[in-house]
Amino acid sequence: MFEITPFVFSFKTYNEKKKSNFLIPKLGNVNEQGITLSNELISFHDILRTTYYRGYLVITFDNYPLLGRQTSEWYIQKNNCIIIKSSMIKDIKLAFNVFKSRFAQKTRTCGHCENEINWDKHLESQYHYCDECHSISDKHGLLMSNGEEFDICPETGYWDRLGIRRQYQYFYFDKKLYWNYNKYYGGDNLGIEFFHNNILKNLMFLIGVPGTLIEFYKANQGHHPDFTELAEANFASRCGEIKEAADLYTKMQMRFPYFPALHYNLAIAYLQVNNIELAKRYFQKSLEGCSNYTPTLKVLKYLSEKEKIGSV
Repeated sequence: MFEITPFVFSFKTYNEKKKSNFLIPKLGNVNEQGITLSNELISFHDILRTTYYRGYLVITFDNYPLLGRQTSEWYIQKNNCIIIKSSMIKDIKLAFNVFKSRFAQKTRTCGHCENEINWDKHLESQYHYCDECHSISDKHGLLMSNGEEFDICPETGYWDRLGIRRQYQYFYFDKKLYWNYNKYYGGDNLGIEFFHNNILKNLMFLIGVPGTLIEFYKANQGHHPDFTELAEANFASRCGEIKEAADLYTKMQMRFPYFPALHYNLAIAYLQVNNIELAKRYFQKSLEGCSNYTPTLKVLKYLSEKEKIGSV
């Protein structure tokens, strides 16, 4: 069986004009985590491919690589790569291929509960999903701030910030007296929905007005800075305002183009209006960002089974 162990090599990096970035060669190595250049690790997660060309090794990166201070200086943004030269280029390339094939079989780690996620059967993607705690981490195992607060809302089916939502109904409507107070575990959009459904009716006896206003305030405060439009987008979708919802989701997708839950929510929005074709397109985008995103896989399985039944 062919074996290879980590080894050290000297190297120089070059710019797009093939001019060296420094005179004295630096040291690097290839190991089970990736390629280390001058004590700064470039993880296999961030490397799309390596190409050997006329004595140079071109390291091309995946989207949004995490680079150290020095490697960032050598990074050629136009081509999304770093170019190195060494007397051991072919050995580096060989070692890279061997170690990366080993690395590909390894697990990923949840950024919240630190659960190990088997990645053998999944395509490489920017994010991964943990079935234990339902959180989404990036490929480095990093969880967004307060990411554990988000999940699929059990009441609406949208990815949202979850919490206890209280519904106050104290009114007489449609020949029926409502005198209810109920608690639900759901997303911000559920709290907003309760407000719009009940605030005017609660004016009849005023008892339910303070609680309804408080819940509306809570649903609209403290939003994650990267997902400020989320509750509004989800509510618009629930109301059938698909264009408005799509515009809001798109704003967030521009900040996080590969985040699976945003594409999932937009797909659900199109499902609401029975636009199956567009829904499937965004479900696919969701899987491109996170190839093991269970909520998307479940819906696609359901749609597939439904189509099979319909074709019988």
